[in-house]
Amino acid sequence: EPNKRIAFTKMDSAHYWAQTDFIFSKNSCPSFDFLGRVDQFDQDMRTILEHLNATEMIDYLDSIGGTVNPVNTWGSSKKKSIGGDLRTEYSSPEIRDRVVDFYKRDFDLLGYKILVIS
Repeated sequence: EPNKRIAFTKMDSAHYWAQTDFIFSKNSCPSFDFLGRVDQFDQDMRTILEHLNATEMIDYLDSIGGTVNPVNTWGSSKKKSIGGDLRTEYSSPEIRDRVVDFYKRDFDLLGYKILVIS
């Protein structure tokens, strides 16, 4: 069921808002100077640190191999309790199409690619 994840979460409904609803004006003007992406987190982290001239942080990033390992602060037990891996939940073309349709402005303005999840 497409809405099963929403039914089990305790997150505020704002969690499901399109990103463009709060980071772009109604005229589609961005409200930011830089937009980092999760899929290129390490590269974007370095860009921000270089812009800030944060040499100590850049040295630290280099010392750990240039990769930041994200931590799931929501908790792996919560993730499992609502159906597990999102790739499995959104593997259906019908579900994927509904998500793409719902977040169309995000896909258009933020340059997301519509991929087949496997």
